[in-house]
Amino acid sequence: MAYEVVTARFRTELHARWSVFFDHLQVPWAYESATFHDSAGTPCTPAFWLPRERIWFDAEQEQAPTWWKHFAAAVCNRGRELDLEEDEQHWGEESAHGLPIEVDEEWQGQALISLGGIPDGGSRYNRPHDGPWHRHRDMGMCTDNDAPYQWTLCPQCGQFGAEFWGYAERLPCKCLDGHEYRKVPNSGDKRLLAAYQAAERETLAHCDAVPGPRPGRAAYPAVREALVCQEGAALAQARCVQECTSLGAQLRAELPEGAYAEVSADGDVLCAGCPGFVCDWCGVRPAAAVGAACRVCDPKVLISHHRTRQLLDAKAAEAGKASGLPAWEIHVLLNRALGIRKREQTSLALLGEGLTLVEQWIQDPSLIPALGTARRPALSFSAS
Repeated sequence: MAYEVVTARFRTELHARWSVFFDHLQVPWAYESATFHDSAGTPCTPAFWLPRERIWFDAEQEQAPTWWKHFAAAVCNRGRELDLEEDEQHWGEESAHGLPIEVDEEWQGQALISLGGIPDGGSRYNRPHDGPWHRHRDMGMCTDNDAPYQWTLCPQCGQFGAEFWGYAERLPCKCLDGHEYRKVPNSGDKRLLAAYQAAERETLAHCDAVPGPRPGRAAYPAVREALVCQEGAALAQARCVQECTSLGAQLRAELPEGAYAEVSADGDVLCAGCPGFVCDWCGVRPAAAVGAACRVCDPKVLISHHRTRQLLDAKAAEAGKASGLPAWEIHVLLNRALGIRKREQTSLALLGEGLTLVEQWIQDPSLIPALGTARRPALSFSAS
């Protein structure tokens, strides 16, 4: 597999940290993947779309966007009139009296917003009221008409989702569907706590001058560098000039009206705006190769520096089992092949080469070089 370094940009540092949380749990996400409009044409752009879970998620430190309440109601397709008095108390007068928003069926699902920072990853409690959300005003996330919701995991199959008070028996997997499983709060699962901790300690860069990933938007100051397991991903990102349009669309625009009506070269050709490839699904955003999908239509989990080092540790142990060598010897050989001593200070690109190399060793242990007569050096390969 090929690992490449990509850059992800966000409007806020909080959004960047939430992306680390999702990546740590292997939850694919797309950032600001769609913009909706209310009846007056005002744009509404939620932060995260989780396609596998069909969840829209936004996060702000103190106050929800004025359009959030109506957007969430449209996403859930409740088709009800809002209780203006109740909404005004919870969401504010401007939000409560906002204009309705239309959300197509393909984008409908669940809508959640978190007001506050990243939950407490050091919490040792599994009770809903004093778990990782104990520092938040609403003890969790809000939907359009209910709170608190908390991220949770099925303790049996590991399915990820958000449920009222984090009750895992409500997850769609139905692993806990039985009378003996009533009110199973799992928002304090150790895997969730580890993801919160990873989000808190992730090192972010900041740049005030870099434009955002969507044309016409303000600068996105929070920057993440991460690995993605997709050949051509970095090149697609480098080539994109934020003006992607398909060759078919360009031909139809240039030819006289009515000419070549059958032209439909939209998704499997070079982009008309830049020398990259166009997504085979949407025909607009850049893709890594011909016939591939963009990172919005088919999101790829990003791998942080810390997570990369954890993967190297795990894969080194796997290579040791495949070859019959002790894990420390695999680590020595791997560090020697990369020309490094401390992985904490190594670039993501070089760590990505290490992942590719150790995966080759797992597939074919005969490729592992001999250690030689050198003594075991005191090398640092811990992910901590």
